[in-house]
Amino acid sequence: MLEKEYDVIIIGAGVAGCVAALKLVANGKRVLLVEKLKKIGSHNSRKLDVTESQGIADITAELNLPFNGKFNRSIWYSPNANFELDSRVYDYYVLRGSDVDSFESIVSNRIKSFGGTVLTNAEITNYNFENEYVKSVVINYNNRHQVVNCKYLFFADGHHSKSLEIFGIKERPGPTFIGYGEICVNSELKAGVTHVFFDSKLAPGGYFYLGKADNGEVLSSIVINKALQGNISIKTYYQNFIAANANILKLLGKYKVKNSFVGMGKTGIISRRSLRNMALLGDAGRTMDPIFGYGVRQAIISGYMAAVSAIDCLNNKKRDLDEYEDKLNKSVFQGRETENQKFRNFIDHLNNEELDYAFKSIETIGLSTSLDDFFDNPFNNIGMLLNVTLKKPKLLTTVIIKFFLA
Repeated sequence: MLEKEYDVIIIGAGVAGCVAALKLVANGKRVLLVEKLKKIGSHNSRKLDVTESQGIADITAELNLPFNGKFNRSIWYSPNANFELDSRVYDYYVLRGSDVDSFESIVSNRIKSFGGTVLTNAEITNYNFENEYVKSVVINYNNRHQVVNCKYLFFADGHHSKSLEIFGIKERPGPTFIGYGEICVNSELKAGVTHVFFDSKLAPGGYFYLGKADNGEVLSSIVINKALQGNISIKTYYQNFIAANANILKLLGKYKVKNSFVGMGKTGIISRRSLRNMALLGDAGRTMDPIFGYGVRQAIISGYMAAVSAIDCLNNKKRDLDEYEDKLNKSVFQGRETENQKFRNFIDHLNNEELDYAFKSIETIGLSTSLDDFFDNPFNNIGMLLNVTLKKPKLLTTVIIKFFLA
């Protein structure tokens, strides 16, 4: 039975929506989480996401978010070079989908245990406004249309969300990433280290990824920039990459495919993610990183920050969620949205010779200094950088020109 009013109604039970709802109900707020699909998490087949821990370690500890292992060692490959990175920043494995051990299933069950209401196979069909603030929504549930009041409304319904139209917000589109992958079992791939392969022909604007979670499942996947896809299916890109790279099969050894999955993520720059008592979370708010287009870090942060802002507003009788916008800009974007889009465009235009040049340069730098420190501020090591890169001045010139033309 639905209540007549909730403190917060959240549309979409993905990562951002679930995190927001969990934070709210853990603080005693009345929450309605609305999912249009019949089962929580069923917008994904069973799959593993990988996401960096930076900015979410405290959130993870506070909310006891479910992950399937962490690692900080990775090997990065171009067609003819590679370097190893032992980072001070850990990455987490996140199990997605509708199975009982998935992130969405575990968190949504905890939301209910705190007294939150979770609806599936339900859809919001209309919004009622009063003085430009949303006052109530119309929910189609069990073949009935019900009007439910709310103090705040969160859109966490993915990149297909209609919220930009409702907000009247224009978007400057960024790259759209598409991916295909397989969850493998009985693989000989070693845990604790991941492998990331770059090839401008076999994975244009993207990469191939291998990693093993604590539950023994292996993520084998490819991601590319949709604008560079051409007429080849994403599954064919995946198969072609494996066929052309013997190292991948060697790393996997004998294995069995448990299931396959496909996915898409859209990036873009929008002018705002909150409007009066409404907020855009996760992919609905275009929070995805345009550089590598992976992970749920931004979704976790946006869900948490939206909840924190709503809690503050409820406790202090404030109507507008402006604080959410400020928190998100400081924690996720840090004023670098345009810069990140530019760097993504630069990467898209590198050919394999230039990728080899970059990877060999990084490998050489890693022999003399911490790559973490170098990536944090490469110009602090300008002498070393010049010493390495000037060995091939023509390639360096080409790369620099591509960077400034990006």
